[in-house]
Amino acid sequence: DAGSQLCICHIYGSGLADYYCLTGDRDALEGIIDNVEVGADTYMRALRLVPGKSKGIGGDRRFTRPFMLTVRAAMADPANEEIRAVCKFMAAALWQAPDLEDRGVHLHPMGFGTFLSGDSTKKELASRGLELGKCDLKAPKDGRGVIISDPKTGRKWRPKGSVSWQGTYGQTAADMYARHFGDEDMRDFAIGFAQFSAKYMLARDGQTPYYSVFDVLGPDELHDMTTDKPKKGGYAGGYYTRFFAGVIAAGFSWTGEKHLLDSARKFWRNGSCADGKVLIFATHIKSNHDDVLLGARLFHHCTHPRKDGEPPKAITDLKVTVNGTKATITFTAPADQGGGKVARYQVKCSELPIFPYQEWSRVRDLDKKRNWWKAINLKAEPTPGSPGKKEQFEVTGVPADAKYFAVRCFDDSWNRGAISNLAEVDG
Repeated sequence: DAGSQLCICHIYGSGLADYYCLTGDRDALEGIIDNVEVGADTYMRALRLVPGKSKGIGGDRRFTRPFMLTVRAAMADPANEEIRAVCKFMAAALWQAPDLEDRGVHLHPMGFGTFLSGDSTKKELASRGLELGKCDLKAPKDGRGVIISDPKTGRKWRPKGSVSWQGTYGQTAADMYARHFGDEDMRDFAIGFAQFSAKYMLARDGQTPYYSVFDVLGPDELHDMTTDKPKKGGYAGGYYTRFFAGVIAAGFSWTGEKHLLDSARKFWRNGSCADGKVLIFATHIKSNHDDVLLGARLFHHCTHPRKDGEPPKAITDLKVTVNGTKATITFTAPADQGGGKVARYQVKCSELPIFPYQEWSRVRDLDKKRNWWKAINLKAEPTPGSPGKKEQFEVTGVPADAKYFAVRCFDDSWNRGAISNLAEVDG
């Protein structure tokens, strides 16, 4: 059964945790613990994964599926400190990976020769005066990948990408990790990946490709290979499109942002109708078609709409003073516009001005502005006070180069308010 294999490709096993939780079967629990131990030995000893240095893991099912499996094991056996330690190691590796972009995804140079050599790509490159170089697979790993060049300017660059759907497991693992461990970084990654998916991951034919390739004809655009029909891999109806309905819905879970729920619906609709028929939720074509399972959250939100759908008001009078690694935060507590309660604050800082995802552009803002989800999370925010109350509290974890601070509020239905005014600290 593909649901319990552990091999270099599929690395399933999360279902063992579900089975244990449903039945109390100790053999199932021991089975998933064995899987975690094999995976941990693979990453830590054989592959020598190092948080902050290792690339190419965020879109690789050899990492993302085991991460999901390990988090499920921690949820099934919460007192197991060894599993918790592996979870934290994998979360750190994902969050600190050098190829994690402000766009909300892990992208790196790959050998895209087969996927960029079709007639439509050649015509598009020629129309812009660009040339497609050869892929050097004998080069060191970091130097691999096709080179695009502009003869007029002499500029050369490498397209970047990943296997699109394999990253959805990493986001699903991050989402579960955030819920189980209360981790803000993993929550922000889950939201950032959802925003990225909604913005970029539909090609011209309305479907999601097997490979997501960016920055071919220019920066910040998904290269559409739908007319090239690559020789291997490529497209499978709406199968990969349906994967993204679930991860985008997860972003809605954390924020209540309606455009994410609308986008998730569109991905499911496009993907389920791709083969000329509508796939009902219960359809499970074969044992490893887990795109249906990843889409379950979308169905939950569509059938259980929030009674409170409005976010808290934005803070407009934020002031900050910094003393070493601590900062004193002052503002007036806002009210929730939907009639609920403001339940939590999220304070972030950055060396760059902080902007929301919808207003951040890689072409315009890279190294000039920081996308909110990627700004540094500070710690020790208090429980929010009554609307109109003057809030003053201290947060920790401020880095030496922090210059800009901002706050967002969440209500008790997980609706997220807009970013506050930016507070700039001198010096």
